Amino acid sequence: RSLRLWMNDRDTFRGLADLPPMPHLVNLELVGDVEPSAAAVRRFVASGSFPRLARLNLDRLELTPDLLGHLARGPWPLRHLRLSDVTVRKGGAKALAGAAFAGSLRVLELDD
Repeated sequence: RSLRLWMNDRDTFRGLADLPPMPHLVNLELVGDVEPSAAAVRRFVASGSFPRLARLNLDRLELTPDLLGHLARGPWPLRHLRLSDVTVRKGGAKALAGAAFAGSLRVLELDD
């Protein structure tokens, strides 16, 4: 039901996209001081690996407004999004406000 990964490579998102569908996984936590590549984030978002993802925790990732925009296109039924030690600028905030999962989101946690 839950998966926590320490990222030490910017293409970890790509590896996650290659996983088979995990319909029972509802909580995903990614921790690491890396900036994922845009291609890897797009592939992660487009994958069907996490169809019931309800909680996404991103900790210490270097996410630009463009990368947050890609994540905001995620088709997951997120209820809780936590961005810890992630700088959310104006463009990133706009992307999150218009996110595909905005209708199901109940908690947006921004920690610095």
